[in-house]
Amino acid sequence: DTNSLIQKLDWGILLTTSPMFAEKVEVLLQDCRISSSATGSHLQNGTFTFVIGTDTFIRIINPKYYNNSMEHMLKALQDMQNRGITFVVGGRVQQNVPTDNGENDNTNASNLPLFLGGQRELDSLSHESNVKQMFTLLTEDDFRVDISSSEIRKKGKK
Repeated sequence: DTNSLIQKLDWGILLTTSPMFAEKVEVLLQDCRISSSATGSHLQNGTFTFVIGTDTFIRIINPKYYNNSMEHMLKALQDMQNRGITFVVGGRVQQNVPTDNGENDNTNASNLPLFLGGQRELDSLSHESNVKQMFTLLTEDDFRVDISSSEIRKKGKK
């Protein structure tokens, strides 16, 4: 039961199985309203910050997940923004990009793995919209871990 979980955990990490972030927001805000009134606590500044990876960020801003509609996507993001939702986006190392000769290459000119931070995708959002402000992209200097979740799972199975 999410409500009792929220009452027990005072440190602010919540989990949900809702597939879309707009749905997660609905569930979490509803549960926190119930929990806040029951415990006398309140949300700090009335905001939620989701910490996500670049791949999830790219899906959040993909109109495909909003009935293939840029308008629906922007409305969903604006609704979340109006409710105090923000996102911190951690980048990742690009995995195995096939080259013209069929080999895999995931390095740049300095022979380091490429870091994907989401800046290009954020820049592609409509200039009329202020939803870009919802997203804080961590730069390569801020956050870079050159190991994939697949590699972590492999090591855990040994």
